[in-house]
Amino acid sequence: MEQELTKRKMYIILSVMMVGAFSGSLSQSLLTSALPAIMRDFQISATLGQWLTTVYIMVLGIATSTTAYLINRFSTKKLFIAAMTLFFTGCIISIFAPIFSILIFSRILQAFGAGILMPLIQVTALNSFPPEEHGRAMGLVGFVVAFGPAIGPTLSGIIVDAFGWRSIFYIL
Repeated sequence: MEQELTKRKMYIILSVMMVGAFSGSLSQSLLTSALPAIMRDFQISATLGQWLTTVYIMVLGIATSTTAYLINRFSTKKLFIAAMTLFFTGCIISIFAPIFSILIFSRILQAFGAGILMPLIQVTALNSFPPEEHGRAMGLVGFVVAFGPAIGPTLSGIIVDAFGWRSIFYIL
């Protein structure tokens, strides 16, 4: 009975973490369809506007590569909360960004949070399940993380057309 409760608890923890990782991976491509509206609002060129996605991916890579060090220094719970706080703070700042440079800064915060979440969820899945369930756990994690960027441009196009580009960050 206790083992069943522990297994159920691990599925709940992994599910919560997957929601966070999905948000982070969705954020990678969500601004693609919103770039023309953002460029118009901030009166910037396409070259400058593209930095919103470029800086996100660049910082995501940096944060991802430092996560192994962070996992060894902090508990999974603290690291998850810190990553989600960074991501959430970046979203809030994005909603109210009055100038483009603040929007870039908010995307950097989001990317740091997302960059920590993605490897953290993989390590958590591997540590939480027995070896015979690793394939299923990693498959589920991989599906969730890969699904976000796949639907991002289409979803953002619908959202931006209906509610404006700032509404993307409400959803995240």
